[in-house]
Amino acid sequence: MQSAIEQHAERVLSEIPDWIWDGRTLPVPVEHIADSWFGLHVRDIEDLRAAPGLPPLPADAGLSGLLLPAAGEIWVNAAEARERVRAAYGDNYDRLAQIKAKYDPDNTFHHNKNILPA
Repeated sequence: MQSAIEQHAERVLSEIPDWIWDGRTLPVPVEHIADSWFGLHVRDIEDLRAAPGLPPLPADAGLSGLLLPAAGEIWVNAAEARERVRAAYGDNYDRLAQIKAKYDPDNTFHHNKNILPA
């Protein structure tokens, strides 16, 4: 039997168009969907254990993200987010970072997950 949370999640996910989520894999990082589809503010947080209202976790437990619906936010693990961006650009990342450093060294033009200047 599904919990109420699982039922709610299933209902929400069923409303997402197939071009965003096919029910198995996401073509883009989940934080992009949270931002563009649900209008949530995405925050990169270095230490998610500082999140308000987070229940105690075992010392060795990892945490990839935390949804704070009352605040209209989703907090994501900053280190994992950086790695997802690097993986998405693959072998092109280092070259793009050098271009970014040349033309936008202060990272003025950015979005939630972007290439950082080298």
